[in-house]
Amino acid sequence: FPYHTAILRTFQLHRSTALKNTHMPPIGRHLLLSDMAELFQTSQAVLNYVAGNQGILESPRIDRPLIILGLPRTGSTLLFNLLA
Repeated sequence: FPYHTAILRTFQLHRSTALKNTHMPPIGRHLLLSDMAELFQTSQAVLNYVAGNQGILESPRIDRPLIILGLPRTGSTLLFNLLA
């Protein structure tokens, strides 16, 4: 993927910026880096899945998505599952 390297570089840039930031308290830095590590792992998993399933990239685009909204216990989850 052409954007795979850009994603990795962006994570590295944000990580190095957080480490160099002297105004951020240590707990804030730790929380930020922990969240970034989790996001990085998730993005790697998504990219690996797409790499293994190239048909996803060739699937038709959704021009007008259907958004389902509903109060709790009104059947919105059932409707979502029926349409999926």
